[in-house]
Amino acid sequence: KSEYSLYANDLPFSITKVDKGFIEFTLQDNQKLRIILAPFANEFRMKEAFIENETSSIVESLNTFWNHLANTYCDSKGVNILVGHHLMLASQTDEIIEPDDEKPIQAISALLPTSIIPPHIQYVALGHLHQQQIISHSPFVTYSGSPCAYSFSEAMQKKSISIVTAFPNKPAQLETIELANARMLIRKKCKSIQDALDWLAAHQNCYVELTIIHDSYFSPAEIKSLHAAHSGIIYIIPEIHNVEELEQSEQLPSRNASIDELFVSYFEHKHGQKPNKELLTLFSEIRGESL
Repeated sequence: KSEYSLYANDLPFSITKVDKGFIEFTLQDNQKLRIILAPFANEFRMKEAFIENETSSIVESLNTFWNHLANTYCDSKGVNILVGHHLMLASQTDEIIEPDDEKPIQAISALLPTSIIPPHIQYVALGHLHQQQIISHSPFVTYSGSPCAYSFSEAMQKKSISIVTAFPNKPAQLETIELANARMLIRKKCKSIQDALDWLAAHQNCYVELTIIHDSYFSPAEIKSLHAAHSGIIYIIPEIHNVEELEQSEQLPSRNASIDELFVSYFEHKHGQKPNKELLTLFSEIRGESL
């Protein structure tokens, strides 16, 4: 534990106190901002760090540790917040849904009740969840969420930022500002290439997973035209409308079949559709021939 200043002339603050899991900033007008820091650690590491006997729980240990920091540093003359990467619930009956593209932490970390937050704390900022969730209003315990979508599990999800206004010895105020121009993730299914091009032209401000009903493999020219029409295409997925008919009519190739016929048969078996002319031309060029 130490007290020191890292004030630089070009910075509007100095670091005036530090401790394990704690930092204090002093602004130029001498206002104090105290932050209890609670980065993610799995349950095993928490037990090693906090629990001195087997009868103690992680919740009890964190409650004791955070209250010690708050009682030591967080008086009513400054703004006091807690910043953490944990799953926190207002009650045991609440449920929390983790994002698909994040490594789940419920199985390796304790779920923390809001009751362990020290009374000195005016605002709790939590990370890990991508969608804004307000767990408590007194004090505010908030997952601010991510300003952009990270996976298609967040498709059509509105994004926002949070602005917190806090003064010493007063409840913090939270303002949520929806991001009007954020590029949303959208799953779209189109009946044809032209249908897709028309839709893309009318929906430029998004990222899209595009499924197109088609009767053959997309040509390079078709793929190029789709990407040229929209800068936010993430996936292009062909949906072959006659795939069942192709499977039912599938037969083993004749022993006397040419190499071209064998290629067509293999491609049809592998992809459920016949190769287009461009692929056949490319196959012939690889063999040193031309159609």
